[in-house]
Amino acid sequence: MDAAKIEELEAKIATLTAKLTLYETIPSVRSSYNAPPMQNLAAVPSQDSSLDGLSMLNASSQGSQPVSLPNGINIPPADSFDMTAFQLDLTSLSNPLLPATPSLSAMIAGTVSATAAPDLDFMEKFERVRRGGSAFHSPSPSDFTQLIDMSWPVRFPQPELLHHLVDTFFACVPHAKRVLHRPTFMNQLLKHPNSADFPAHVVLHAICATASLYSPLVTDSNERDMCNIGPDTLFNSAIATRRWNIKDPSDLRAPRPHTYANVNGKTKSMEQNGFGSKHADWCMDGWLEPARTGKRIVQLLQSQLIITWYFHSVGRTVDLWVSLGGCIRMITPLGLSAMDPWGPLSRQPYHTLVLTPEAPMPEQMEIFRNLFWLTYTNERVLTAGTVWPLVMQDDDISQLFPVRAKDFPGASIPIEIRQRLTTSKSLSTHPPEITDSFTLYIKACIHLGKVKTFNGRFKLKYESAGNVGDPRETTEFQMLDSAIQRFKISIPKNLCEFISIDGKVDPTLHMALLLPNVATILLHDPHANIESPDCTSAERILTAARAILDDVYKLAATSFDLLLLDHACSLGWSICATTLMRFLRVKILAGDQAETSRLCAEIQVARFMLGNLGER
Repeated sequence: MDAAKIEELEAKIATLTAKLTLYETIPSVRSSYNAPPMQNLAAVPSQDSSLDGLSMLNASSQGSQPVSLPNGINIPPADSFDMTAFQLDLTSLSNPLLPATPSLSAMIAGTVSATAAPDLDFMEKFERVRRGGSAFHSPSPSDFTQLIDMSWPVRFPQPELLHHLVDTFFACVPHAKRVLHRPTFMNQLLKHPNSADFPAHVVLHAICATASLYSPLVTDSNERDMCNIGPDTLFNSAIATRRWNIKDPSDLRAPRPHTYANVNGKTKSMEQNGFGSKHADWCMDGWLEPARTGKRIVQLLQSQLIITWYFHSVGRTVDLWVSLGGCIRMITPLGLSAMDPWGPLSRQPYHTLVLTPEAPMPEQMEIFRNLFWLTYTNERVLTAGTVWPLVMQDDDISQLFPVRAKDFPGASIPIEIRQRLTTSKSLSTHPPEITDSFTLYIKACIHLGKVKTFNGRFKLKYESAGNVGDPRETTEFQMLDSAIQRFKISIPKNLCEFISIDGKVDPTLHMALLLPNVATILLHDPHANIESPDCTSAERILTAARAILDDVYKLAATSFDLLLLDHACSLGWSICATTLMRFLRVKILAGDQAETSRLCAEIQVARFMLGNLGER
């Protein structure tokens, strides 16, 4: 490095050091550490004009004499700087005390007036550092006289944007109000950031990440070129790449075998500037330390549950499994899968065996139930496309089904009339006073889990015992098949349509009606002989696929934004399209033009909806 460059860097370091020292000597800055709560986040200008930083800078720019600070440090006069040699870049300072301003070097030189427009490049860099990528607010030069409350966490966006994201989260995410009691949470959000009642940081990071998918005020820079990254990076998994044999290393479109670290690093490098990705990473990074101490463990569970929705939506599959696994592992010590008096045998009181409060409030108890069942349904839905066994087993669950959303927190609903998984005929009877779309969604997921468990255990259970035969002839298969059909028939009339008369779409009910057809396809698909016209399983999966497609047609006929659906609906649409493609191949080989045309049209509809959801 040449001497001129070294001198230039030394000059920058000296000037930045002087600026830091200047701000450390301003009493108004020091007093901001004791700033009042959020109502006064925009701090007042300095009350001591003799030590006002802006006055000092202006005094330096107007004369040729240096300005002396109380600690003996002098700021050189402006005419001693060669401002054309370098431009101050305050983005290297992560000090939140420095508000967004025009280029300070230009102000020292007297080349920027009090009403001049800010340097946009500088502002963009500074705002990105300070807010984690958000371009929500474009400060004016007058912000130089204002200070930011030092108690506000530096990784959070500004309070007005944070409140907007929280409102967006509750308004747009289908199960948001089941995870958090909104009135309580909004009151906690108004507390001082240092208060013990202020929401856990990991929860707010998870909300910021998830809400960024919906908010028009946040633009992420994590859009990917799907043509060049290959399916290995798209699904963020090394498992899917083992089947590929790359012959031409220069072919960028070819999927490449990577280790998990390389694949994960490649994906993160593409998202490193994204607002949502940063907050998701901060959520995961900030989760471990409080988990070790057991502090706010329920809020840690809430944060992990929320962040699974973000990871699923953006295709970060490995992170999805990690966060989902964290949810499942926290369920057990919290005791959320069981309920007194149906807990385990022990001479100790049940509340001493778990980490939840001894006598929780009614809204807390319902939140606990919601957290359990959302974790349960997440595992069933998100693993439906795999052959991996389930972790949470139905035989270990004695928790009550949640109350209806309009009855929350449920204190007025007697426990005697509420259902559990082990309640007789609980999957085919739906009392109206305790049933809504979320209840049906849970029951549909129970059927989906039973099918998955049957498929995963059949060979071990039957073939290892020498009972080799057609699985469809077993009693267990037939009971599963009939149970799914009974569930579909037993759905109350007022919940048979996910689109109301006035055109409103219920995303949760859409999933509740979709999943029984998915369960039917997964149950019969391994045994379907598509080429045989007499195969019952082939007929069943085609009927189920077209039932899914019927709901897709209804949805496409509305102006409903697909982004507001439960994004797990893409699983059902994909399975529907895959099933239809099996039939298409057979019809093409058979030369059946009519059926070929119909199947092609149906597949195009499913493809269009998946593409539309992906673009959103």
